[in-house]
Amino acid sequence: MNFKRSAALALGCLGLAAQAFAQSDSSVVLPVLVYNYANVPNATLHGALRRAARVFHATGVTFAWHHCRVSTKQPQKGPYCSHGISRTDLVLKIHPRSQEQASGAGKDVGGFVPAGDMVSDAYVFYDRLHDMARQDSADVTALLGSIIAHELGHLLTAGSHSSNGMMRAEWTVRSLAQASLRKMEFTPEQVQRIHSGALSRVRHHGEISPFASFQNQE
Repeated sequence: MNFKRSAALALGCLGLAAQAFAQSDSSVVLPVLVYNYANVPNATLHGALRRAARVFHATGVTFAWHHCRVSTKQPQKGPYCSHGISRTDLVLKIHPRSQEQASGAGKDVGGFVPAGDMVSDAYVFYDRLHDMARQDSADVTALLGSIIAHELGHLLTAGSHSSNGMMRAEWTVRSLAQASLRKMEFTPEQVQRIHSGALSRVRHHGEISPFASFQNQE
C-alpha cells in the first residue's frame, strides 16, 4: 500500500446491503499467527488488532489471534504457534525499520502481501506507520489496525485494490485522519469478496484447528 500526499477522495462506507450480507451468512473463523518483530507496545498492538477485528465484523470473518515468539530466547506464547500452520492460517509479520530495505518494498509502502494465489503472509512496517502518525497527528493504534485490516483483506481477495474504502491503493492525509477517527471500512463489494475468499480457504484446506476457538481474544 502506498501513501501519497494528494487531494483525498471521499471514502466508500458500508451500506445496508453489506450489513445484511454479513448477518445472513455464517461466520468464518481464521487463525492469524502474529509475529511482533518490531516490538510494538502491547497496548498499541492489542488495540490495533481490535480495530482490525471490528473492520472485518461486517464481512462475517473473525480472527483467532495467536501471538508467537520472535526469538528462541522467548518462551512460546501459545500452543497454536508450536502446532504449526496450514494454508488456511494467515500470518501477520510486523517488521521494524531495520527490515524495511531487506523486504525490497518501496520507501512509501507501509505494508504488503507477496504476489501469488492463496499466499498466507502479510507484512507491516510499524516504524513507518509510527512516523506518519506523528507527522500527521494521527492515532498510531487506529492507523496500524487499519493497515493490518488492509493487508489481511489482500490475503482474502487475491491482492486486489480499489479506488475507495479500506482497500484503496493510495492513502492520503485525509485518509489518515479518517483512520484515526475509525471511519475507514470495506465497501459492500469488498465485504462479499472477503467472505468468499475466507470460505474458499476453509473449504480448500479442510477444517480449522481446534486451537482457533480462541477467536478475537484481543
